[in-house]
Amino acid sequence: MTPDMSTPPRHGFLARLNPIETLVLAMIALLALAGLMLIGKGLLLKSGPAIDSMPSSPQLLAPL
Repeated sequence: MTPDMSTPPRHGFLARLNPIETLVLAMIALLALAGLMLIGKGLLLKSGPAIDSMPSSPQLLAPL
């Protein structure tokens, strides 16, 4: 079976972008990753005192 010549060959998403667009995309991805890390750090800081206040008696840790 021969490939259909009417459709252009598929290339990767980043291959279609010029270098400036790729750089902008990388900066946006880094900012999104930094934001997710800040959200995670905030959740960790918020849950820290709640975890520390939980009783750690052996009955709670024993398997059922």
